[in-house]
Amino acid sequence: MAPVIIMGSIPTVSASTLKRIAGVSGKQNKKVTWHSSTIIVRQLLPIDEFVNTVREIIRGCIAPDGGFAIELLDFVMRVKIVSSYAYIELPEELDDIYYIIYASDLFETVCSNINQSQLEAIKSTVSKAIETGCFYEQG
Repeated sequence: MAPVIIMGSIPTVSASTLKRIAGVSGKQNKKVTWHSSTIIVRQLLPIDEFVNTVREIIRGCIAPDGGFAIELLDFVMRVKIVSSYAYIELPEELDDIYYIIYASDLFETVCSNINQSQLEAIKSTVSKAIETGCFYEQG
């Protein structure tokens, strides 16, 4: 007969300890020097902003015919990650945004200062949506 383990006798880690270790109570903003400027980068998005970021990346690649414009994916993902994590103001002109995203190291700077698990989750969730065709708007 197997021994009976009473759950009360096994030491557990409290929720407050888990939150302290993960830094949940802190804002988790980081000052980053980017060339001669200081930008504030959020290291972790809250769950609702994570979901919205993924959805906006997918929506940003939906073509007028309802298909998926895969050629936009890298650009849209870079712009959305920068705008979601960094407190910066991107220009309004699409060509200017495109140039900033690809001709500078802004995206790489932001990515090197955010939670890598969450960044990978964004990328993999978007990839799964594309692979499964789950990118159509729900009506």
